[in-house]
Amino acid sequence: MENLRKMMLMLMCITFMGAISSCLNDDNNSDELNVLTPSQKSAQIFEMAGTYNGYVYFNNDTTLKLDSLACTWRLTAPDSTIIIPNFPVALLANGITDKNVKKCLNEGGTVPFKAVLHPYYNNNHTKGLYTFWMLVDNDKMEFTIKNEETTHNVRVNFSYEMKVNYSWANFATYYSIGEFSKGVIRINIPVKDIVFDDKSYSTTWPSFIYGKK
Repeated sequence: MENLRKMMLMLMCITFMGAISSCLNDDNNSDELNVLTPSQKSAQIFEMAGTYNGYVYFNNDTTLKLDSLACTWRLTAPDSTIIIPNFPVALLANGITDKNVKKCLNEGGTVPFKAVLHPYYNNNHTKGLYTFWMLVDNDKMEFTIKNEETTHNVRVNFSYEMKVNYSWANFATYYSIGEFSKGVIRINIPVKDIVFDDKSYSTTWPSFIYGKK
């Protein structure tokens, strides 16, 4: 089971890297400079729009196994905005070594998460496999949480890419992109660091959301 979980993370990375490299890095690809037409983008966004039920997946730094937290989200059209009204703050505790900060985040409940999806060209678009970037406003999310009568300020800084060292696969690079196919959506969420009450904490593992309409 553990090998299966590791393979799932590896395949996620390979899939996303393959999708983006096939679009942007293939000098022999005659479609390299092509982009989706406005009508193609609109059709893709409306097809993806809806309410999704799923999970945020992450590699738990306590059990060292793939773990998950349930969440729902909706994708609106035509603005291609994704909104997770119940984004689990506990996800951000993963990789934090400060015990007090980790405790506060684990008990932080949920907060709204909002981002915009930007479809781009890829060779599988006509086959119903859509690829897109996910961009968070100003690359950050800010909120407050209350723990033991004390209010804490939290800022999550997101990144377009995240390199992770694996003992079983050297290193892998995760990008802030996602895929949609047949009502199923999955999106990487690379977090650069977390600022808790003006002190920065690095994170160690990428996360991704996976769910279906």
